[in-house]
Amino acid sequence: AVTTAKLAADAVTNAQLADNAVQKENIQGGGIDKVLVTDAAGLVEWIDKSSFTAIADQTTITGTGTTLDPFKVEDLSIVTAKLANDAVTNAQLADNAVQTENILGGGIDKVLVTDALGTVDWIDKSSFSAIADQVTITGIGTLANPFKVEDLSIVTAKLANDAVTNAQLADNAVQTENILSGGNDKVLVTDNTGAVQWVDKNNLNTDNQNISSSVVTANESVNIALERGGNTTIDIRDADNDPTNELQDLNLTGNILTLTNPATAANQVDLSSYINTDNQNLSITGDQLSIDRGNTVIIPTADGTETVVTAGNDISVTGTGSTTSPYVIANTRPNIFYPPSISIDASSTATGRTENLYAQYIAQFGTPAVASTGAPAAIPTYAASDLYYYVTYYDTTVFANVSVNASGVMTYDVIATPSDYNSLINVVFVVK
Repeated sequence: AVTTAKLAADAVTNAQLADNAVQKENIQGGGIDKVLVTDAAGLVEWIDKSSFTAIADQTTITGTGTTLDPFKVEDLSIVTAKLANDAVTNAQLADNAVQTENILGGGIDKVLVTDALGTVDWIDKSSFSAIADQVTITGIGTLANPFKVEDLSIVTAKLANDAVTNAQLADNAVQTENILSGGNDKVLVTDNTGAVQWVDKNNLNTDNQNISSSVVTANESVNIALERGGNTTIDIRDADNDPTNELQDLNLTGNILTLTNPATAANQVDLSSYINTDNQNLSITGDQLSIDRGNTVIIPTADGTETVVTAGNDISVTGTGSTTSPYVIANTRPNIFYPPSISIDASSTATGRTENLYAQYIAQFGTPAVASTGAPAAIPTYAASDLYYYVTYYDTTVFANVSVNASGVMTYDVIATPSDYNSLINVVFVVK
């Protein structure tokens, strides 16, 4: 226990106090009707309740200062005398705070407006005199019957020419009955200048037109025209103005291929160097392979090193595969091995007993009791048909009629119990 005597002065600081550790019973009272405060210097002290004297029209102090009836400062009233001029701004007003009864009236039949400078002002209702055919002002300006401006009619006479533009038209505002017809069997289109006009619907059958042509200048251009408009001119002039020299024949004489128009040396190709290139002989001399009228290639000598030989689980590979170091493949698993040791009951004599040696071998090799780090969980095993089974020795004073079949099942008789409780049967497995 840590007692008061064990604590140095000022040993308990704020860091040692847990939240809510100081209860009211741990605080030393300052006297009757006192209040715990901090003064202007930040020091904590008890002061008399009377220091909180109520101020007329603002504060009332109630309570006795107990837990059940603590001091309360109530009814802090803000009155007109306490407000400076312009103290209440728009930021201090809540939404919907100003009611009609809070607005100072401007007189009889007045309307509250802003003028051309944005100043709020009351003006006479008569300033909103009705204009014939446009405005009717009704109401008397009371809550029950406020002023209303009604029936603002826009008639044709009031609209200037071109006054209504696309911006004034609402979507879907123009109905079919608002469009001036262009006559029977007409279609409203825009022409190549963008102007809107009515055209005969028969003139829109542009997919069924005849096409015609005419020579504009002999041997130079042709005009191509559509039946109902549209035409173009095509230049058909030959660059050398000779309409016959594009007509050519090929002639082969011997190995000479000639363009006949004109049959000049410049238009001839000697094909003798290209004849029978697909009919060539291959020959090989040493390690060099050659082709008639072609290239040669050196064939690398195979020495076995280009062959990849990979060892398996039970196979080892040595050598590089070359002539001086040929591959040697060897079986790494021994062909003869002893099966695991097992105990045979020879505590009493009996005939025709059996023991499945192969099953004992599979059981112990498949689930060895301990393995070295990184070793597989099971030892590789052979199938029963992959093995020969031998009994190389048995104690003839204890066992007789010992035999083993091709599946690894041994049969035996116990003719006497061992004299020292220790006798042997030796078994060998041989991989076929």
